[in-house]
Amino acid sequence: RDDFPRMIDSSAPVTKSNRYLILLLGLVAFLQVVFLRPGHQWGDDFAHYILQAKHLVTLHEFVAREYIPNPDVLNLGPQTLPPGLSVILAPVYAAFGLNLTAMKIVLILIFTSGLYFLDGLFADRLPQPWRYALILLVGLSPYVFNLRDEIETEKPFVALLLLTLWLTKRAFSPTGARSMKLAILIGICVFGMCATRNTGLAILPVFPLLDLLNSRPRRITWFSITIILTAGLLLSPIIILLHTTSGYAHLFKFSPLWIAQSALAFAKRFEVFWWGKDPRWPGNVTLVLVAILAALGVYRAVRKHVGPAELFLPCYLAVILPYFSPGFQLYLLPLYPLLVGYALIGFFNLVGGWRHRSAAIALGMSAVALLFGTAFWKTNWGPIREGLEDPEFAAVCDFIHDKTVSTEIVVFRKPRLLALLTEHPSTVYPMHLDRDPEPDEIWNYLVRVHASYVVVAHLDGPEFATDPIVDRTLVLHSLEAIPVFSNAHFKIYRLATNGPSIL
Repeated sequence: RDDFPRMIDSSAPVTKSNRYLILLLGLVAFLQVVFLRPGHQWGDDFAHYILQAKHLVTLHEFVAREYIPNPDVLNLGPQTLPPGLSVILAPVYAAFGLNLTAMKIVLILIFTSGLYFLDGLFADRLPQPWRYALILLVGLSPYVFNLRDEIETEKPFVALLLLTLWLTKRAFSPTGARSMKLAILIGICVFGMCATRNTGLAILPVFPLLDLLNSRPRRITWFSITIILTAGLLLSPIIILLHTTSGYAHLFKFSPLWIAQSALAFAKRFEVFWWGKDPRWPGNVTLVLVAILAALGVYRAVRKHVGPAELFLPCYLAVILPYFSPGFQLYLLPLYPLLVGYALIGFFNLVGGWRHRSAAIALGMSAVALLFGTAFWKTNWGPIREGLEDPEFAAVCDFIHDKTVSTEIVVFRKPRLLALLTEHPSTVYPMHLDRDPEPDEIWNYLVRVHASYVVVAHLDGPEFATDPIVDRTLVLHSLEAIPVFSNAHFKIYRLATNGPSIL
């Protein structure tokens, strides 16, 4: 039976304002803001984006020169990151300074606003109550909800992605009008995506593919060419002048074995959107069920019409699967809203002909409430005690800022954060993805860059796993490395080999 899907009002324009939808989005944003936690996870990327925003506000050179990249640790990123997030943060920094809470609120509002276009993207495939459920499943997902405390690019990137897909779907619909103004608007949105995250380039093949699937005769139209040219012209100055796409090529591996292992790692990590870490089996069971429903939903969607969202999925996977960081869950955030939408389409069609579909829907809602509720019950709702909120680290920053010369180079595992807080040039000691660094290469790097100070962390966790090796290296060179500060979590060494930087 296929009568249940006819409940969808596909004739209603997707741009029509829906006050209940807006209220629901407001509720999601309100809950995320109310439960914000002070501080920030250790991270380091967020400090780089804030450094760039600070330079924009103070009219200094945009490039974060305070950060000195280590050629052996390019996975930390080059000296310049895509400017999109920094442009968003610049007015916040101008108004409030280094106020992380204000920055988090702005990103939350951008992300929840983007969910409005997620509703429109599925307007012809799910009835309105199911799209309300889609908004809640995305906005209140345990993982997405915990991202409220992160300053990162994924939230604005997802908002721009959903807007781009929504506009593209309207343009390529049977009744859509493909004007040059709309093509330029979509091109600007694509530019915004790519200027926020390099992975936004994955959407470029979508437009010619839509042409080839929908045009008769099959050809690439000026509409798609205009979109790509607009995005390309706007991106060219950023790529040429700031080199935001350089330094990443060596981090991709295209062997079939690597891609298969990466796909498996990413698939396993999808459970974090639904469930906490322990025990693992509820998350794995949920993952399998959602994957089956999503596959059914994609099948139903493709049978009806291949749209931009269906084409974006494989294009995006083709970018993240060969990348060096398999299973990094932030890369999954752009896929999560779409896959939840397809899973709801699958469930919608699966129970459509059931006599007791209301009971099946109630059972599904109860299962989701149990999963989300358990994950939230295990969540730490208190202040973030690491990084900026660690008083021991604050003491380290105060010592470097107040007791050292501002031109002296400091080495630390989180160089961009240290540069942001101390205004010192900072770099990181050698690290490798496949092995531990040798003491000699650590010491040689310190000498080569003419480092003046090294901050060693005595903290648990994989992020600081190399610090004990650094500490042993400095002990071996005790005549040149002199401890000048220590507390429960950190030790600072002054290097007698310091001098003018050669970088």
